[in-house]
Order: sequence, then structure tokens, then C-alpha cells
Amino acid sequence: MYRHNSHLKEHIDMKLIKRVRIYLFVSIIMIGIAVYEIIITGINPLFTLWIFLVSIIIGFFVSRMFHIFWDEDTQVVTSRIDTYWWIILWIYILFSFTKRFILNSFIPHSFITVTTFAIISGIMIGRFVSMRNRIRTTLQQQNIL
Repeated sequence: MYRHNSHLKEHIDMKLIKRVRIYLFVSIIMIGIAVYEIIITGINPLFTLWIFLVSIIIGFFVSRMFHIFWDEDTQVVTSRIDTYWWIILWIYILFSFTKRFILNSFIPHSFITVTTFAIISGIMIGRFVSMRNRIRTTLQQQNIL
């Protein structure tokens, strides 16, 4: 996560490092799939880019569901998910499984695919950047960074 500061890994919980890396990795794959679908289907890339950028902003707000803090006992930056956001997560999962049935009769399948991947990858990149910034802020507050 912080290549030029490899000593910082000892001050960050490994589960948190893995979570942040997974967000970045999955979002890059989803961007690739969205770009491929745009090329194949001819969907307007500017509209998709706009959706992607708005999703990044949404990702900043969604990343608030993880409370990132300094654990005094273990002396590492760690996180936990807020209880309120579990409800939103379950609503999102429910919508993810039913969106094709709801939207497919009104909107073409290729547009749904590109839009979905743009939204999810944008949200994940927004979460990645926000969580990385909050980790950095927490380390600065502990005078480690």
C-alpha cells in the first residue's frame, strides 16, 4: 500500500491492507470490463465517464461505513464496519440480484452492464482513495507518518 514507506505496514492491520488492495484490484478489473463493453457496444463513453466520476464521489461517502481508528492495544490502524451501514449493504445486495429482472424490460442489456460496472468501479475507487487518506491521517495523528 505504501511502497516508499514499507515500515508503515507494521502499523496497519493486515485485514485493512488486504481490503484496500482488493478494492483497487477489483475496480481496475471492472474498469477494464466497462471499457471493453463500451468498445464492443458503441455506448457513449462520455456518459459512462460522467457516471464513473459521480460514482467516485459516492464512493467517498460510502467509505464512511468503515470506521478507521488507532487501536491502542495492538498499536495499529484498524477498522470496523458501522452497524447502520449493514442495512444499506443488504439493500444493495438485494438490488444487485434483482436489477436485471427489474431493469431489463426497460433498458438494453449492454447499457445496464456498462453502467453497472462504471458505478461499481467508481464507488470502489472512491472508497480506496478515501480509506487510504483516512489511514494516512490516522498515522499522522500518531506521529508515525
